[in-house]
Amino acid sequence: MSLVYLSIAVIWLQVAVQWSRGAVISSEMMHNHNRDPRAVRTTNTAYGLWPNPQAILYRIGAGFTATDTAGIQAAMAQISADMNNCIRFQPYTNVTNAGTDFIQISQTLSSPTTASVSTATCFSFPGRVVRQAGNGQTLLMVGGVDGCLSSTREIMKYLVNSLGIRNEMNRPDRNGAIQVVADNQLKPGLQNLGITTILPAATTTLLTTNFDYKSITMPAVTKYVNTGNLYSAVGGAALPTTGNTAPGNLARLSQGDCLGLRILYPTTCTAAVAPCPDNYGGTGASTANANAATGTGTGTVINGTPGGTPLEPPQTGNVQF
Repeated sequence: MSLVYLSIAVIWLQVAVQWSRGAVISSEMMHNHNRDPRAVRTTNTAYGLWPNPQAILYRIGAGFTATDTAGIQAAMAQISADMNNCIRFQPYTNVTNAGTDFIQISQTLSSPTTASVSTATCFSFPGRVVRQAGNGQTLLMVGGVDGCLSSTREIMKYLVNSLGIRNEMNRPDRNGAIQVVADNQLKPGLQNLGITTILPAATTTLLTTNFDYKSITMPAVTKYVNTGNLYSAVGGAALPTTGNTAPGNLARLSQGDCLGLRILYPTTCTAAVAPCPDNYGGTGASTANANAATGTGTGTVINGTPGGTPLEPPQTGNVQF
């Protein structure tokens, strides 16, 4: 795909985060669970939890091919399978879901304030945008080498971002584990987006934890750059691998990702995935439940959008590339 330039000058990553064995969690997504010392206070009320994690509503917009749609639903099904169906995605229908918050999966931005904004890569808001008021929030998915549609893993990454998990590569203490290239070493159309920006320590709660190289949010080492690697291990050491699986390659949630989602959605997930599996541990891949992507609903994928306009940047600011 030819490189398309994104005309957003700077996108501030201001959302507080929480760490749990390498899972990077938006702190505003956390309940104050007294029994769980990993929980933190809400510091940004712009984002919230999805109220029913077993029926997270989504719509797939116009322009996606049958292959694209199948890939998106396969990624949803794999997340559900890795979480033992405590998190499930369900197609939005106008008849039964009008006025309910949902994820609008789109290839373009259509709002008047973002009509001039185009992108060569994908983005998601870090959790549910609480002021969407049933009009939806955009999860942008595009193809091409810098997009995400050709990779089940990368589609999973942006869906997990939309659940509240932030990118492991952006955590404030990442420099103790990896060295990330400077922003000006990214492809020209991907600079100034905050892809390599470290989340601010002033609004970040850090706990004693290891860097999670296995996180679904870790990009492949060659992503976003023309030459060389996006990141490397500190001191020239080899990046940790499990067998022949390097970071950013396996289409499975890591144990840290699972733990993070358990904390965010304890009512449905605490008992469902206890303990969280290590999908990189050589125990074999599970078969995703073919029904997991549609949850318990009977709706089908609907092209287009409902009456309102799904929220897009820069209307709500922070997004996760």
